[in-house]
Amino acid sequence: MQSILYVWLPNEKIYPGGPVYLADYVHKKAPEVEQHIIDLSRIEGKKDRMQYLHRKIDELNPDVVAFSWRNIQIFSPNQGDRALEMSFKFYYDPNPLEKIKAGIFGVKSVLKYS
Repeated sequence: MQSILYVWLPNEKIYPGGPVYLADYVHKKAPEVEQHIIDLSRIEGKKDRMQYLHRKIDELNPDVVAFSWRNIQIFSPNQGDRALEMSFKFYYDPNPLEKIKAGIFGVKSVLKYS
């Protein structure tokens, strides 16, 4: 293997920690491997992202293309996503009505992804 292209798929505009961590590990084990990381979340529009990805694959001709899509929300939930707020309300709000509202929100969230 001579080259790797890491593709950070579009989600929130956060630092692509996973691909960077993996690239660092590969560099330590095999420093001769050429590595590139592209961040598709910085490009607006699905068509533009696809064109950019195809252009980079043609340009770099990597042996391996690795895709990373994970979006970790530990202490900073995505803008517009109330999941963290609602989970705290469900567990800690003293008002039973707020707990019920948060529970309904949680059930709707689960059903949305199932």
